[in-house]
Amino acid sequence: MCIRDRYPGDVGCFVIYFLNWVHLSPGHAMFLGPNVPHAYLSGDCVECMACSDNVVRAGLTPKLIDVEVLCSMLEYKCTEGENGVKFASTVESENSILYDPPVPDFSVAMLSFGKDTTTKSPPRANASIVIIVKGSGIYTTSYSSGKIKPGRVLFLPAKDVLEISTVEDVVCYQAFC
Repeated sequence: MCIRDRYPGDVGCFVIYFLNWVHLSPGHAMFLGPNVPHAYLSGDCVECMACSDNVVRAGLTPKLIDVEVLCSMLEYKCTEGENGVKFASTVESENSILYDPPVPDFSVAMLSFGKDTTTKSPPRANASIVIIVKGSGIYTTSYSSGKIKPGRVLFLPAKDVLEISTVEDVVCYQAFC
């Protein structure tokens, strides 16, 4: 089904002419500041947002599109294409790759644990949220334990560590300040 058939009369189909095209490969990261429109065309990604209540839709949705609010809040500044939004990751340890955008609001770490191992995550100065995206095993924190499965979300208090005993390779993402 064609987009115009799905959303007849929706001018959101023209937004592609106003956006930068950024191609990310596995392991790449990008940062977009507030009030910058974005869309995903294909693939999987992990998106971390600072606290906000400003989700405003631009089109191609049956949900509310508030054109006046959208036009008043958008950032109307050109960037340097891909180079203006991509940033490099750093290796924290053999199990952790840190994605640290140029803001103090949050960072994201990709944690990976090999099959049939028991490993601990690095402690963080602040509380964090961990989402499991691949694998199985058992997790333990200072206050809980349970089975690992994709989609499980865990809360870690400040300075707590996540200990994982794997049955198969485990990949998870940890968001923290």
